[in-house]
Amino acid sequence: MRIIRNPHLKVALTVEADSLRMLVVKGRRVQSWMTFSLPPNLAKDGAAPAPQSIEGVLSTLFFGREGLKHHLSVCLPGSDTLFRIVSLPKLKPQLVLEAIQREARQELPVETERLHLFWQRFFTSAERDDYLLVWVRKDSYEPLYAAFRQARVQPHLWELKPLALVRAVGLSEAVIVDLEPENTGLIVVAQGVPRIVRSLTNPSAMRREDWLRHLADEVSRCIALYQSSFPEDAGHRERRVVLTGQLASDSTIMQTLQAALPLPVEQFQCAYQAPQEFPAATYAAAVGLALKKGKPKANRLGQRGVDFNVLPSQQQHRVFPVKRVVAGAALVMGAVLLAPSFQATAHSEATLLEQRAELARLQRQVSLVKDSLVLRGELQKKIDQVNGQMRALQQERNSVLAGKGDVSLELRAAMTIAPPGVSISRLGTLGNTLVVGGETSTYAVLLEYTGALERSGFFQTVAIAEISQKTPGADPSMTTFVLSLDRRKAVEG
Repeated sequence: MRIIRNPHLKVALTVEADSLRMLVVKGRRVQSWMTFSLPPNLAKDGAAPAPQSIEGVLSTLFFGREGLKHHLSVCLPGSDTLFRIVSLPKLKPQLVLEAIQREARQELPVETERLHLFWQRFFTSAERDDYLLVWVRKDSYEPLYAAFRQARVQPHLWELKPLALVRAVGLSEAVIVDLEPENTGLIVVAQGVPRIVRSLTNPSAMRREDWLRHLADEVSRCIALYQSSFPEDAGHRERRVVLTGQLASDSTIMQTLQAALPLPVEQFQCAYQAPQEFPAATYAAAVGLALKKGKPKANRLGQRGVDFNVLPSQQQHRVFPVKRVVAGAALVMGAVLLAPSFQATAHSEATLLEQRAELARLQRQVSLVKDSLVLRGELQKKIDQVNGQMRALQQERNSVLAGKGDVSLELRAAMTIAPPGVSISRLGTLGNTLVVGGETSTYAVLLEYTGALERSGFFQTVAIAEISQKTPGADPSMTTFVLSLDRRKAVEG
């Protein structure tokens, strides 16, 4: 199928915690915009929503809109990302990657196998180069990449929301407050790159007045953190606070922040021409995504905007230069004209490639099913083991109660008094003493249990005979115990 691309048409899709927002721009003007809600309770703390919810919405969204797919760029949430700035001396190109990876290991002393690393030079001078390093969590973003593939939607550019907002605001020095119903993003921008990126969850139980004060305090704290981390910029007077997001049009929020902050506070201004009713602040990230080019150029001061494709190399398809594609097409056409049999061969090869792709897809599905069956089998074994332990404990309890009728009240008391967090695995008698063993979630819960036993009136003394932590590899908060309970003589008589 022949794909005709319109260089003036851009489709920007932002993935929010509760929705997908799509913006269509033609030339320098906003053509249309729309929001598609996702099923609720699929994301927390501003993180990415469940991939399966996105896959279904994407299939509905682009049904009958195939032409939009070929101009699509996608903006992903930035809650599971880390940003760092590193400066390196002038190096040969072949040494830059090794130096970047070494700096990345020093800046992030965790298991880098769980992260994807992206980087770009944003400032260059005769003495040094400054780079922005960005890490994204694999377990958060790879399912999203897979969801787009399953929906047969292949964006040509990927972006992170903090970077899109920086590009949309277009200020070298700024503090961006991205106000969404579920979460608030804070971004301190210096030299056109994000220096500090934070994500705050909006507490639903907090009163609006308290939340406004909390928000102002967090913004002030974020600015103070930047000034203490970069004292050379502490006296910068050109920095402004820009409000973006769905709640940015709330005048009360703007007034509260302006009263609490020493910097001027202003609304987001859209770089595109748009109808008066266009909610620019809500679609600020989409505007920044539409401005993305993927090929930043340095200005006369050696600065360039951060603009790279946030797609891991192993996820990318191989792209051939246009000239090479055209030359190859010309050779194929010549071969077809010279020998009709080539056409049949090409068709057979194309069919073979499609069959191989389908076979690879089926193999991946079979592998997923096998992994699921293995996990299900392991889970069933654990369930059977727990059920066996419960049956054994029940039999032991019934045996004790049947054989020790004179202590049945005390045994039942020991079982029923146990608060949540106490798991009893052993009951028995030793003369006039009851022995109760098990484990608790915390030591405090064990103390609560012993206190309840003392207040019950059934026991003369309650003593902790044994106490120990679980074996290595288990939950460190779990504590095993053995209690010795002396029955009251009045009960004995």
